[in-house]
Amino acid sequence: SEFGEEATAVLPDLRRFVEGDDSVLRGWAIRNINELGSIARSIEPSLIKVLDDESNSTRAAAVRALVSVGAEPDVVVPLLTKILADINPSQRDAHDLSRAAANALVALKPDAAKAIVSIFIKRLQDKDPGHRQFAAWTLACFGEAADAAVPALIEVLNDDEVSSTAAHALGNIGSKARSAVPALIRALSHLKPSVRETAAVALGKIGPEAKAAVPRLQEIVKDEESQSIWEAATTALQQIDPDALP
Repeated sequence: SEFGEEATAVLPDLRRFVEGDDSVLRGWAIRNINELGSIARSIEPSLIKVLDDESNSTRAAAVRALVSVGAEPDVVVPLLTKILADINPSQRDAHDLSRAAANALVALKPDAAKAIVSIFIKRLQDKDPGHRQFAAWTLACFGEAADAAVPALIEVLNDDEVSSTAAHALGNIGSKARSAVPALIRALSHLKPSVRETAAVALGKIGPEAKAAVPRLQEIVKDEESQSIWEAATTALQQIDPDALP
């Protein structure tokens, strides 16, 4: 490792801080372990214990550190799956923990990520709008691994509480979300500027598969008054078909 013997020498102290009662020192130690990477692999058991911490932010940091040190997927993946299944959207820093766990699953075991996606597809239909929004957010964090969610995300594009986040998720899925192009084109005319902007960004991320959106995006580039929407549409055209720029 580029950190060498000096890093190895501090591992016992880092482990002690992770396992200690001082939450500030614990957070500091976890951040340093994350930077050290595989040289800190021996601290994996201590990091796993932190996954039960009271602070979602600290738990999220531990998840990221576990990926960095090269944690054993067979040990960590079931724990990450449980975190995502049990997560409470109303808790502080729930979004940070959800993103960290989703990203870690994709990095450690993509098949496991695909399996947990089904849970959040169902939660898109939750009665609580906050829970629906959180489900769409988490699906966005899975990226391509959430491709099975495309039909459900298309459906909730019509849900004003979720539409912008659903468009964001579709964009993160990328070209595998090509079937969402007609719905995203319609979303370019949504009353909410945030939805129009996110839909343009999503179409750009889908790329050449979103060529049907070119005429509408060209109209936006020509007439749009909002700078952020104009920029999103311009970038989208560059990503879909650079020759289509006005």
